[in-house]
Amino acid sequence: MSEEPKKGEFQVRDLRIKEKFSMDDEYLNGYAKNCGWKATVVYLSLCRHANKNQECFPSEKFISKELRISRASVMRGIKILVRANIISIERKRNEKGKWFNNVYVLWDKKHWHPIQVANSNMDKNERHVANSNMASQVANSVEPCRPQHETQVADSDTKDTHEKETHRKDTPDEKAVRLAKLLFDLIVKNNPSGRLGNVSEKERIEKVKSWAGDIDRLLALDKQSAEKVEAVICFSQADSFWKDNILSAKKLRDKFDQLFLKMNGKQSKSTHQFTGKYDDIPDALKA
Repeated sequence: MSEEPKKGEFQVRDLRIKEKFSMDDEYLNGYAKNCGWKATVVYLSLCRHANKNQECFPSEKFISKELRISRASVMRGIKILVRANIISIERKRNEKGKWFNNVYVLWDKKHWHPIQVANSNMDKNERHVANSNMASQVANSVEPCRPQHETQVADSDTKDTHEKETHRKDTPDEKAVRLAKLLFDLIVKNNPSGRLGNVSEKERIEKVKSWAGDIDRLLALDKQSAEKVEAVICFSQADSFWKDNILSAKKLRDKFDQLFLKMNGKQSKSTHQFTGKYDDIPDALKA
């Protein structure tokens, strides 16, 4: 039976006890909301199973069962984490030449790709250029070192777990807003009497703002071009099957690779060219 702490006593967790594990605050302070829930719960599982070398090898099926999510969601989460250089994947064979499960390596936060540079003194165009330059520098940098075995927090009086001002602000890129509006308008055009066709102007603006966040992740995290995203949006709303299934930006992002392959398979081309001038955007949608 566990011993109850006496009044006035404080107990801190003992990381040597195996039923506990740790996750980096830097992930929760900025990356989690940008990577999305799939990547976050998968990263949580990988942190739980990582050994002292920050390696683990749970199968996708095991993670799916552990988290009670689909295997496709697990695969999507892993893909996002790899693109952000939060983890890497190694494959090893046994003595008989058969493949083991994937071995996941959890990198130190100093090797993670920056998601966004947030600086109140920059306008949106300057921030976009800065983000591109920083991402390019990281991509061209030397191979990251193996994570160190040392996992203790540096000595300090306090540990700041709150998001700092230098992290990304919730202002999606203007291209993301325009693409979200395009998707919304095409969905309404296909079904004027549907749920989205009957929302108020205020609700429409809030919905487009929300969708712009998913489109922004598609552009920034998934490294898709605005032209490619627009072509897939137009295809999804012109195709007899997909227009009934792609009814939100989140669904568009989840099915993006599949949509792109289908689009190319049908040799469909968007009739739109991204000019950044798609209709007039209400002031309420401007950052």
